[in-house]
Amino acid sequence: MQVHDRDIAEFFLIALKSSDWRQQFVQLETIIAWVDEVILRTDIPPGWMLDLSIAKTEYDVAKLLGQVPTPKTEYLGASIFVAYVGRLFRDSIFGSELAAWLLRNLGDDVDPQLRVLVERPWEALDDYDLNYNLCCSNPSKTSAAELEARSQIDSTLKLCLEHFRQYERLIPSIVTDS
Repeated sequence: MQVHDRDIAEFFLIALKSSDWRQQFVQLETIIAWVDEVILRTDIPPGWMLDLSIAKTEYDVAKLLGQVPTPKTEYLGASIFVAYVGRLFRDSIFGSELAAWLLRNLGDDVDPQLRVLVERPWEALDDYDLNYNLCCSNPSKTSAAELEARSQIDSTLKLCLEHFRQYERLIPSIVTDS
């Protein structure tokens, strides 16, 4: 499978949009370092590379990533991001709730044929919230219900993330090395 600059740009764009004050998935410096590497491998770098290389704000970087020209492989950027989430989850960087939320928020970025798989962990989390709230009225059952719900969330999440594991080799090394 050939990975194009646009695919990696979409990965970075999704990572930027998914970041917040709690979890930063990619630093602006990492994106700039990636484009600088691409520039070094290019005889005559196009304007978008040079513009992205000197961008200073998250807004400018996101805007320029969205303008990286095609070709691209449909849904590959999102698939690489799901693989990245899987790696972070397996490395215990964050828990199942955040992983499920991240996958759910990908929405239309994910291949429609795989969207159900990506949304399952979120649905299990919704079921957990419902079951947890119902069991709170009966504390003796809360523990068993919570364990069962957590087990369901983790198993659906692992199943989903395992499907996307094949894309881990496409995560830019600049991201995994930092």
